[in-house]
Amino acid sequence: MEWKELHTTGDIPSQRSNCSMSYDGNNNRVIVFGGGGANKKRFNTISILDWGTKEWMEIHPKPNEAAPWERTYHTAELFYPYLVVFGG
Repeated sequence: MEWKELHTTGDIPSQRSNCSMSYDGNNNRVIVFGGGGANKKRFNTISILDWGTKEWMEIHPKPNEAAPWERTYHTAELFYPYLVVFGG
């Protein structure tokens, strides 16, 4: 095994910590949810990296749409087609 830098395009997620990451083997994608940034900013966005094209896409909750609260220190598991989020 060796480390290699991966160059990606698209809606690259902002720097964050304490987020969750899951692999979607059905669609060959990586899913990043939530996390925290500078000045105690928290996120409830979902960033998806298509592993084949190396392109990011960010999904924002729509106004008045049911969505998880912004969170850090949570856990998430992909139970296809659902991303189950717990704690935080």
